Amino acid sequence: MKRVGRAALIFIGCLVLLFLIALGVIAGFSRENTTRQVVYFDEKPKAAGYLVVLARVISADLNRKTMVVRIEPQPEGTLSADDKVHLLAAPMTLYINPSPSGQIPTYQAGSLMPTTDVSLDTLGEVEMYAWDSHKADMRLFAVRPGADGKQVPVPIQLIFQGTEPGIRLRLHVEKTQASSDVSLSIFATRSTIIRVVVVFAIVIIWLLAATVVVMSILVLRGRELQIGMLTFSAALLFSIIAFRNALPGAPPLGALMDYIGAFWGYALVTISLVALTIVWIKHGAD
Repeated sequence: MKRVGRAALIFIGCLVLLFLIALGVIAGFSRENTTRQVVYFDEKPKAAGYLVVLARVISADLNRKTMVVRIEPQPEGTLSADDKVHLLAAPMTLYINPSPSGQIPTYQAGSLMPTTDVSLDTLGEVEMYAWDSHKADMRLFAVRPGADGKQVPVPIQLIFQGTEPGIRLRLHVEKTQASSDVSLSIFATRSTIIRVVVVFAIVIIWLLAATVVVMSILVLRGRELQIGMLTFSAALLFSIIAFRNALPGAPPLGALMDYIGAFWGYALVTISLVALTIVWIKHGAD
């Protein structure tokens, strides 16, 4: 009875510990959901007419080194002919670098500036997954015709929002020429929960590989070999590959996590499986 009571207490303690860990994970997810996104608001320009640019990240694929930002320009003040529809009161040219179409369109008075999706190339080393960092750059510049025929810079008020599951975003903004020339640098890293999952996966791979290694050592020292050991080791060898590829945002083989965990797991399980097979060939299995 004492043994049963002690086992029950241990089981209940494990359940309580698991419940506390679950609460911590949920709390961490709530904080992670707010800290991994970026929101940026410019101050309203003092000029009578200015251009509001709403920019938001709609997708990011760090493995393919691409990020898509949606640009929604809206003229305000004296540059808007209609406060509701935001039609242009005067011609305007919005330079976007990199250009989504390869051309620089000039929008005429009375027209609506359309929404544009800009595809950005990210710079970063995916091989450092899940501790990789990436950067994407974009530039906005707006001008309008002046009274003397020269191009007059148009102040830009930038409103930026970026959020992507599994990715933490940061933004750096630089402005020149009376806020008409805006340079954006978007920095992307893996979120905390992704890094925790990857570390957990590495630990699991090492534990499973160690289990097979210990099992093979015991068999080599005289422990009776059972056929289930062979099937378990063979199944584990292929399961490690599937488990590694199922990680969120996992890149192709050759990432840092492979050198830390996956490759060692493949090697240890393979060597142990070969050793068990040799023992089975010589002595048979129960």
